[in-house]
Amino acid sequence: MSKQVALQPEFVEVLPDTLEDGTLYVSMKYATVVHLCCCGCGGEVVTPLSPVEWKLTYDGAGVSLWPSVGNWNFGCRSHYWIQQNEIEWAGAWTPDKIKAGRAKEARAKEEFFARREETAETTVEEAQIRDALAGQVGKQEQPVDGVQTAPAKQSFLLQLRQWLRKRLGIDTG
Repeated sequence: MSKQVALQPEFVEVLPDTLEDGTLYVSMKYATVVHLCCCGCGGEVVTPLSPVEWKLTYDGAGVSLWPSVGNWNFGCRSHYWIQQNEIEWAGAWTPDKIKAGRAKEARAKEEFFARREETAETTVEEAQIRDALAGQVGKQEQPVDGVQTAPAKQSFLLQLRQWLRKRLGIDTG
């Protein structure tokens, strides 16, 4: 196997049993892009698509993947960009730079999911309080603002307890 200079996208629902050199498999159903390492080592590169991982752009002719692909766990330690199906080789990273990059990614993920949980909890709690006040306690949870979530019973009970204590004039401290 030799170094790749380009990858041809193939949009699939599920991945084939055997990956072919020079093919970038894109599964929108599973939000995942997979290909064989472009250096020719044969390593399977999996790039999950998400707001905190890789992003895929497809303009009808070519695909681009952002950020770069750094195969730090492979023996080859290859590093490249995929831009409009073309491979743009990038420089190697030092172990310190890899460690710093991974720490930055971990912080970004933690911040993203913390913000997302805060928003989801607020939305669920608001819906639960609204439903409780309307006499609908115990009914199946419905999507709120397009987000389907499981009921957060402990949070709701805590909210209800605080509300009742306030209504009854019981000290909540």
